[in-house]
Amino acid sequence: MQNAMPELRLAPGREASLARRHPWIFSGAVASAPAGAAPGDLVRVVSSSGEELAQAFWSPASQIRARVLSFDPAEPDVASEPWIASKIAAAWTRRAGFWNRASHDAARVVHGEGDGLPGLVVDRYAGALCVQLLSAGFDRRRSEIAAALLDLFPDVSVVWERSEGKARAREGLEDRCGLLASRPGTAAVDPSAVEIVQDGVKTAVDLSGGQKTGSYLDQAANRARVGALAAGLDVLDAFCYDGGFSLACLRGGAARVTALDASEPALAALRANLARNGLSDAPVECVRGDAFETLRRFRDARRSFDLVVLDPPKLADSRARLPKACRGTRTSTGSPSSCCARAACSPRSRAPERWTRRSSRPSSPRPRSRPGGTRANSPGSARAPTIRSPFPAPRACTSRDCSAPSIERGSPSRIAPARKSASPRRPRRRSAGLGPAR
Repeated sequence: MQNAMPELRLAPGREASLARRHPWIFSGAVASAPAGAAPGDLVRVVSSSGEELAQAFWSPASQIRARVLSFDPAEPDVASEPWIASKIAAAWTRRAGFWNRASHDAARVVHGEGDGLPGLVVDRYAGALCVQLLSAGFDRRRSEIAAALLDLFPDVSVVWERSEGKARAREGLEDRCGLLASRPGTAAVDPSAVEIVQDGVKTAVDLSGGQKTGSYLDQAANRARVGALAAGLDVLDAFCYDGGFSLACLRGGAARVTALDASEPALAALRANLARNGLSDAPVECVRGDAFETLRRFRDARRSFDLVVLDPPKLADSRARLPKACRGTRTSTGSPSSCCARAACSPRSRAPERWTRRSSRPSSPRPRSRPGGTRANSPGSARAPTIRSPFPAPRACTSRDCSAPSIERGSPSRIAPARKSASPRRPRRRSAGLGPAR
């Protein structure tokens, strides 16, 4: 490691997270900033006593002041082109089992901090790669990344960039979208319609305007699992986007599919994907509208479905929004004749609510109040009984912060009326000196 590398000194006691291999250093942990370091420079991280701890990218505009690349302060050539190439190759080796050009030709290549490359995301879609550069350090090294990717994947013709969103804004970076690199002598690729195959289902990915890098690769295994449950069922696919779950259910033998989304371009992409798979005449009803309002209309009309798929966008980006988000996706289930598959990309949802099957006992009457004004079963104070689902959680390569879908058994599924409920109640604390505990 070069002695001339700028030095970032931590406040006393703030090296504990690095000892646990946490790759982020927040602003409150910084005692002194690296002198003369520009955004994206590699800096040396030292403790308050001067002990060398790690090497990291410096980002003065972000609350995450530094992102660790190596916890070995003496590792040579960190962030160089050969070093980046070796880390990308190691990441792809770990995921080689997810790749099959004939039946599954889309997969994640690099997943940021999980692969020791904080702020770098790379997805492969058949003969194209899509890159997100979400940190100042990798934003400055885009040419090295493109060269490494073209060397590692000789059958890839283009590398497209989709560096946009709040993560870049927090780093003080502008959005960038467009062609990053191409292989000379190869045919041009239309970034708006790159065809991929996942478990035998053909879909078109829009690298230039689709969600994330173009598609939700983490849901591939979940779609296959839900499709296996759909034989002969009447299916509602809410928040359907380009129809990944709808296509999986049709392939699994669903009797009918209702695809619901607020975006007309998304429904147009679904219709195009139906044609790609020879399903233009399949029993599919495309419904455009706000999902929650449409679900309430279905409820009021007593319209029911055998299988409901709920895969909404992030609804709770803060704890304050969590109760409203939970009310928005609440479903009513009863007899064991149907199920609801729910996926949540809101990281604040509670783990015990994932992958469970609720009991089918009828709802209890309104609880009486306890002395002091609190109800015995007020929202958040007691949970409904749950039974572990017999279905194994599906394997999925990580493409976003998304839990496995919970499978709930019940009566033909319908959305329950939205009910006013308080935030989960905190346990009461006893103060010392107020008498004996009762």
